[in-house]
Amino acid sequence: TFDWNLAKPWISDKVSEATERSFAINGDLSLSWEPPAQKQSGWRRLIPWPHFRAQGIVLGNPQWASTGPAMARVQQVDFSIGLLALFQKTIRIPSLLLTEPNLILEKDQGTRNNWTFPKSDHGKSRWQLDIQNLGITHGKVRYVDPVKKADVVAQINTFKDGSISWKLSGLFNEEKLSGEGQAGALLSLQSAKTRYPVKASVKIGG
Repeated sequence: TFDWNLAKPWISDKVSEATERSFAINGDLSLSWEPPAQKQSGWRRLIPWPHFRAQGIVLGNPQWASTGPAMARVQQVDFSIGLLALFQKTIRIPSLLLTEPNLILEKDQGTRNNWTFPKSDHGKSRWQLDIQNLGITHGKVRYVDPVKKADVVAQINTFKDGSISWKLSGLFNEEKLSGEGQAGALLSLQSAKTRYPVKASVKIGG
């Protein structure tokens, strides 16, 4: 069997080239073959799907960022790919599971932010990425904005249907902020026509 860890330097180089950031898979990278993640009909149900697992993923921050060298750290990423969709130039991922992702979103005093990446000079790709469900276990997102004097941390988990629960803590406009709530599936935000349900209780000050 092929040792996929041998591919880590190549993957890291390509991601770094595309994002102009440092990128590394510091843990194990493995591939296993599993039954289709979705119910298939006829002969399609006999075709196994490749399941990838990567551990210890780190994506770097831009040099100007004040929150440290890493924008994102993920303990483990799991996903499968539908092989037949590749013939239609579609990378179909029925479920993307992130375990203990730690993400920092930061703005500076001007117009820069750390979540905007350089655009490709090769025009629009003919390939499409189709992620159908996103799962997050023990996720943390920190938002830092010196103009709004904000430093807020959100603890995030997802339910089986993709909807999320979250808890907030931190500072906004130098006032203490706290809150909690639930919201719809994050991937539903990809459609501008979708009504996104949010149930929240937020307190600022006091």
